[in-house]
Amino acid sequence: MCRGDDLESLCASLRTRLAAAEARIRELEGYHEASQQANSVGWEDRCRTAEYRIKELEETMIDVVTSGSRRRGGSIEQDELLNLTSEIADLVKQLQAVENVLEVTNGRARTMRSEVEVAEKDVWRHKEEARRLREQLRDNERQSSAKLQHAKSEEWFGWNEIGMERLVNSMHNKMHAPATVKQQCAGLVCLAARSQDSQAFLCERGAAEALVSVLKTYEDAGDVQVLGFAGLAALAHASHNNSRRIGDRGGIEVVLAGMRLHIAHVGVSEQACWTLLEFAANNEDNRKRILDSGGIGQVVAAMRTHKDMALMQETGCAALAVLVYSPEGSNNLMKEQGCIEAVVSCMQAHHSSPMVQEQGCKALASISSDAAMRLRIGDVGGIEVSMSHMSRVFE
Repeated sequence: MCRGDDLESLCASLRTRLAAAEARIRELEGYHEASQQANSVGWEDRCRTAEYRIKELEETMIDVVTSGSRRRGGSIEQDELLNLTSEIADLVKQLQAVENVLEVTNGRARTMRSEVEVAEKDVWRHKEEARRLREQLRDNERQSSAKLQHAKSEEWFGWNEIGMERLVNSMHNKMHAPATVKQQCAGLVCLAARSQDSQAFLCERGAAEALVSVLKTYEDAGDVQVLGFAGLAALAHASHNNSRRIGDRGGIEVVLAGMRLHIAHVGVSEQACWTLLEFAANNEDNRKRILDSGGIGQVVAAMRTHKDMALMQETGCAALAVLVYSPEGSNNLMKEQGCIEAVVSCMQAHHSSPMVQEQGCKALASISSDAAMRLRIGDVGGIEVSMSHMSRVFE
């Protein structure tokens, strides 16, 4: 993996590319608007003028023939006939000239429309590039932050097994100040994220039990709860055995208790939803235990409490997508707790957030695995909000 300096350099480069892409989008949108204006005003006016001129010429020819017939009692003399023929020939030439102008105008209009289509494709391509760069920039900034935490963890505890065991033993000591406990939890998160071997070693040394104990001891400290939940999530990530061990040691109950106690703390709610997701993603028993303990209702309550926070809505939808997937007999739980309504409401409120829309669609897809819930999704507007997201994606 690259060093922190390399990541900072990469982030700076991505910011520059993102700024260039956004500038190009603004330029293309301006060109698109000007092209549409020219196409809709200039060329259409000229086409209408040509059509009016053609009608005038046709009416003139009819008037000439009609007036000649009236003057001679229906009979036109040879000289007058020659004059009329000459005048009609001139009018025909003028008509052909106007038709040529109209054809050229239509050709230029088609060319302009083709240029507009090309500009629209360029705008879409640059928007996609800007979106990709934003995601890459966010990922690299997170990675850079994680690298910094890893460096601090290495300085505090070292990467060897002795250091990890020393950390776990220190966490079992309940006499530490909250600031020290937060450092310990942050260090454990960094160590667990290092590798699956580190996860396994920490769990074997009692890290899950230590974190559960810390969360119970410092249940009133919201910041400690956030880092403690993050530690449990790091231990459970992509590990069936660790997830099962955490569930057996009371990890699920302590997370749900923290959510209820700190429902107004958005950081606690976000991290708790993500931790429940990690517990359920790798262990079916944990998922059922979370359902039986009121996990769906707690996630929905957090989403409703922090309905204006896009990241909270994104995390809540991601957790629901895992918790409700093909649940046997859980449709009543989804009805009672307002699961579908919460997802649809957050997608409507945060229609400009791609991540909320993506996770919301995933949650609705998981809910629809229960046949009884499909009609309810349609009744509360789930189909419309999903189609609206898809239409924006392919604009």
